[in-house]
Amino acid sequence: MAQIKPSNLRLDNVISDVLFSSIGEGAVITNEMGNILRINSVALETLGYSEKDILGKWFPSTFVAEDEDGNIIPNMERPSTEVFMEGRPVFKKLYYRRKDNTRVPVALTISPILLDGKPLGAIEVFRDISEEIQLENAKDEFIAIASHQLRTPATIVKQYLGMVLEGIVTDHDKQIDMIQTAYDHNNIQLEIVNELLQVAQAESNSVTSNIE
Repeated sequence: MAQIKPSNLRLDNVISDVLFSSIGEGAVITNEMGNILRINSVALETLGYSEKDILGKWFPSTFVAEDEDGNIIPNMERPSTEVFMEGRPVFKKLYYRRKDNTRVPVALTISPILLDGKPLGAIEVFRDISEEIQLENAKDEFIAIASHQLRTPATIVKQYLGMVLEGIVTDHDKQIDMIQTAYDHNNIQLEIVNELLQVAQAESNSVTSNIE
């Protein structure tokens, strides 16, 4: 049987350290008791901690998790507990409390570390999704405003054309004025629809730049 020399062990540890540190998202390793063994710089920067604040601490009490409404998630319902109970990776979106008590929304994946089917700990990888939530909220707000702007000219077009078709307005000049108004508001509708299409194209990355 081939023997592993101490120098090879040190090299393996160096490679392991480099790989862990180079993860582009926050990464935390805990033991089977939930105590934090390792944490990378991205996680520390995201949550505003230093290593001495974190290492050896109990994960659930150090990383306070909350739902969207600011309610603290009970320990039994946290992904770090689920992963041991189910023995499989768990994906969640939640909020972590930073050291300065502000909140940061994160998307996380936590996976069990198993040896012969027995849990030795867990590794969690998470990322800050603040910008994604802001974009989602902005998109929802835009759609709500656009829907309102579409409804207003549509109502005017329907009312004016209805008054002409039903004979409520019989004067020819007034009929022309009302049809013209309906026509103008229909153009407003088309402009809004075009803006919505441009947003859809931007989201599908099908917009081409035309630099002038």
